[in-house]
Amino acid sequence: MNTVLRRAAAFVRCLSEHDLNDLLVELPPARFAALLEAAFAAPEVGVPVRYHPARPHCAEATRWTVEAHRPEHQPTWAVLGAVAQERPAGPRGGRPVAWHAVTYRGEPVGDPERRGWPTRIRAAAALLWHSPASGARCAALAAHVRGLCDDALGELLAELPPRRFAALLLAALDVTAEGGVAA
Repeated sequence: MNTVLRRAAAFVRCLSEHDLNDLLVELPPARFAALLEAAFAAPEVGVPVRYHPARPHCAEATRWTVEAHRPEHQPTWAVLGAVAQERPAGPRGGRPVAWHAVTYRGEPVGDPERRGWPTRIRAAAALLWHSPASGARCAALAAHVRGLCDDALGELLAELPPRRFAALLLAALDVTAEGGVAA
């Protein structure tokens, strides 16, 4: 990887979550979709969440209301939906416990294998991911991209439209020349 692409990678890692996501949406749609999928493979989100016990719809589930808070964006907690735990069948339980997530509109948020999430945290992360107001998708995508090695990040940036890529390289070189980003 050449020096200019290394500087561009360092510059991109310093962008705010919002600015980085604005840049990434300019990628070709298939590449952006693959990037989202990779970021969601293990969604580690830094959005504060709190749970409140909710009335279950049936006796076989323990249900929690999920609220999220982004201090810099929202002065209050916002209800995103609920997560529910299936209780095992029978006196000793038959199968492993599964957690399911549902948006506040009642739309299910399924796991990729449609069996339920293994933990409440994973179900809540899926709920956060599917709720744009939480900002979790933006945070997870930014964290995933920042974690790429220089070569992978350089290859990703090279897929931007030519004018956007050129503008990014110029901005990275300008910041480096001003002493903002180390090479």
